[in-house]
Amino acid sequence: MHRSPANNCFQYTAYFAVSTNLVNYLKDQLHVGSKAAANGVTNWLGTSSITPLVAAFLADAFLGRYWTIALFLLISVVAYAVLTASAAAALESAAFYAGLYLLALGGALQPVLVAFGADQFDGADEVGRALQSSFFNWFYLSINVGSLVGGTVLVWVQSSVSWGLGYGIPAMCSVLAVAVFLAGTAAYRRHQRPGGSPLTRVAQVVVAAVGKCGVEAPEDASELHECEGDDGMSAAIQGSRCLAHTDQFRFLDKAAVETAGDKPRPSPWRLCTVTQVEELKCVLRLLPVWASGIIFAAAYTQMTTTFILQGDTMDPYIGNFRVPAAVLSVFDTISVMLWVPLYDRLIVPLARRATGHERGFTQLARMGVGLVVLAAAMVAAGTLEVERRRVIARHGMYDTNTGADGKYLPLSIFWQVPQYVVVGASEVFTFIGQMEFFYDQAPDAMRSLCSGLSMTSFALGNYVSSALVTVVARATARGGRDGWIPDDINRGHLDNFFWLLAMMCMGNFGVYLLIARWYTYKKTVDKAAANSVTNWQGTTSVMALVAAFLADAFLGRYWTTVLFMLISVVAYAVPTVSAAAAAPSAALFYTGLYILALGGALQPVVTSFGADQFDDSDEEGRRRQSSFFNWFYQSLNVGSLVGGTVLVWVQTNVSWGLGYGIPAMCSVLAVAVFLAGTTAYRRHQPPAGSPITRVAQVVVAAARKWRVEAPDDASELHECEGDDGMSAIQGSRRLAHTDQFRFLDKAAVETERDKAQPSPWRLCTVTQVEELKCVLRLLPVLASGIIFAAAYAQMSSTFILQGDTLDPYVAGFRVPAAVISIFETISVMLWVPLYDRLVVPLVRRATGHERGFTQLARMGVGLAVLAVAMVAAGTLEVERRRVIERHGMYDTNTGDDGAYLPLSVFWQVPQYVVVGAAEVFTLIGQLEFFYDQAPDAMRSLCSGLSTVSFALGNYLSSALVTIVARATARGGRDGWIPDEINRGHLDNFFWLLAVLCVGNLGVYLLIARWYTYKKTVD
Repeated sequence: MHRSPANNCFQYTAYFAVSTNLVNYLKDQLHVGSKAAANGVTNWLGTSSITPLVAAFLADAFLGRYWTIALFLLISVVAYAVLTASAAAALESAAFYAGLYLLALGGALQPVLVAFGADQFDGADEVGRALQSSFFNWFYLSINVGSLVGGTVLVWVQSSVSWGLGYGIPAMCSVLAVAVFLAGTAAYRRHQRPGGSPLTRVAQVVVAAVGKCGVEAPEDASELHECEGDDGMSAAIQGSRCLAHTDQFRFLDKAAVETAGDKPRPSPWRLCTVTQVEELKCVLRLLPVWASGIIFAAAYTQMTTTFILQGDTMDPYIGNFRVPAAVLSVFDTISVMLWVPLYDRLIVPLARRATGHERGFTQLARMGVGLVVLAAAMVAAGTLEVERRRVIARHGMYDTNTGADGKYLPLSIFWQVPQYVVVGASEVFTFIGQMEFFYDQAPDAMRSLCSGLSMTSFALGNYVSSALVTVVARATARGGRDGWIPDDINRGHLDNFFWLLAMMCMGNFGVYLLIARWYTYKKTVDKAAANSVTNWQGTTSVMALVAAFLADAFLGRYWTTVLFMLISVVAYAVPTVSAAAAAPSAALFYTGLYILALGGALQPVVTSFGADQFDDSDEEGRRRQSSFFNWFYQSLNVGSLVGGTVLVWVQTNVSWGLGYGIPAMCSVLAVAVFLAGTTAYRRHQPPAGSPITRVAQVVVAAARKWRVEAPDDASELHECEGDDGMSAIQGSRRLAHTDQFRFLDKAAVETERDKAQPSPWRLCTVTQVEELKCVLRLLPVLASGIIFAAAYAQMSSTFILQGDTLDPYVAGFRVPAAVISIFETISVMLWVPLYDRLVVPLVRRATGHERGFTQLARMGVGLAVLAVAMVAAGTLEVERRRVIERHGMYDTNTGDDGAYLPLSVFWQVPQYVVVGAAEVFTLIGQLEFFYDQAPDAMRSLCSGLSTVSFALGNYLSSALVTIVARATARGGRDGWIPDEINRGHLDNFFWLLAVLCVGNLGVYLLIARWYTYKKTVD
């Protein structure tokens, strides 16, 4: 949005050139009286504040923000052209008013521009929100730069040169605004699509709620109807995130209650989603805040009416240079231009330190400050008016035609500067706060419209100001008196009018405090960040299969490793550049992230390539190969230890640019080290073509021959044997026949037709058939790893939730709960050498097996150990709940900035250590098992299967948490896993996981007993 300030400057230069001096055009050119001129201006300003709702409605409902801006900018060009022609040719007032009210329509873009500009920032993370908050300040500053030029230079041109030229220059500025906006088209993020008529959705909620007035809304909000997509977005409203349920306006919840009549005949006028209901609640909550802005706007608009009427009577000269009264509003603009950087660069950082709030002040607090400051501005104006009336009395100038071409009071007009400066300060707090508040608190699909609401409060404030002037003038002029605001204000009491406005501002502030206390901030069901991580991790798991497929089928493991390592170098470089930039690009970052998902998907290929370096045809080679898997996994954990501690600290405490730059350098070193060993590698496994094709050929051939009897003697089945005992599959040893999955043997039965017309889709070799059998035998073992992975995933979810409530301090040093997972890494790093150098030799002596344990036995031990880890976590949770009960800390805000339970977070260490032990047995065992039991030409792909079980386990963990939370929270109960876990029963969840682990072990024992190890014909 680097073009937004330039566009705004041109647009608002034109707008303020017209609005600032409009009262004088009406008085001097159209010969309208003082009250009529003041009311003419405020009525037009009021209309200009209502028409933005039209633009905002079109933007949210039908056109989108980009096309709405383009259309209305073109309308404003036409409007300025009409005004210019009217002023230059001295046309009748009808032509002038036509152009003026056309401009009220064409210039109605502020809410759409605000929403469109704020859309360019990612509000899902703290940095994005801080930049977005700062954007509102600088957006408003650009408006004031336009106001400065339009309200000084162009007002001077209008007053001292000609009205035709004074309106012609704004017309040219409006053309430039269109050009600048369109020039930035390619750079804009136009991600907010029109979501249909918000008025229709609001009406549907009202109608549905009224139609179900006799229905009881459930206490449990999860029972209300919602249509939610996989990414946490609302499926019912295009481009809108789901909104969390709130307890205000409970009657409206009836619209989301699904009755028996809604199921056979669904209708949006009878059944609405929670998000639709919350949209209406958001709008209803905004209305009192919106109403509090009306009095503010009524007082603020005095700058363009009574302030100018007051200034017109005062001495406008500096030497021989005359300064029109309307030009004094430039000090309001200058005040804003000084206050914006002061607020953004000084006040916000200081307030942030004091309050801990990312914006410094809450939006409501910021607006409240502005309400008080504006009351001070009215006091300043009233004080000056008292002095002005003293000067009038002192010099007897009651009936002198002061202002315009008459005499001026011997009181400099620059005494008005303080009141303009104070108004500018109030503007920075309240108006910018309103812009941010109405954008931030609006539903996603109503942001333009709700931003327009703040404009309507300004409109009504102008109308209130007009009505107030009229009512006060009439009420105080009874009985032949001049009143407070007569045509000749030297005979009036404008000071009393300013005192009235000051009292109204303070009364408005008192009501506002009650509103702010009542207000509930909008909450979205925002799964974007969590889903981004899980989606990326899921993609990485899938990409591992892609890399494995390429390695086995086409490139070979060496060249696949080289290619994907080079891709990862590029991938690490992209986030580094994005993070180091002054304005990080989400698109650039995600591009790098998903390239990394591809480039970093090497574990199954690197594992297989490393194991290939050992000769498994002799016992010593097999021992070393088994040891390799242990130390390979150890190297992963060393990387995890350094990356998860040192580099995370650099990212958090130094900079994200350096924190991503170091991994980029590490990736370059990884490529260099790998390539340095090229001459020493045993690259004996050539690519063998697509394993998926071979598997498909076996299935098709067996299905075609479903009536053919497979011989009892396996030697009669078809096999192509090379002179060296290798199979027809390049680089793959022949596999011995096994008796499982006998139906597939039909694919290797050679019929007479096969001899006449040989086809790999009708006749396959025994090795091809056994390849498929190997994969099928691996699948149950793969499935047993899913429950293991689901329990293992608790380290990054429920373990941290539990730890967040525990005392994290050691001698004054705070240890975040997430850091405790380092003990799992340390456990692995201790267990690997212990297992390889102590456990394996001891077990080898007892069992006589070259690996100590069989691979299946090793994995089974890990499954049992993980159940023990869940028991340890459950036991700690029981103690944690006892501490909560003992100290009555159920509703205490434990964790983050709240109080911590008097129970050390280091009591979690045992469960992490036990998880590490389980990892060494099961996950390393899986690496070895899936490599060893895979066919030679499918080793990378089968090694990748273990990553798939891990990915599915993570998804299962998420589903399990969701199901358990909902199932146990029915009937108004807190459930096992509520948002406030001190009210939950996380111990029951850990017992459930322990039971699942033990049950999984029981099933696994049956699988292990059934499993037949692969045999080669060597």
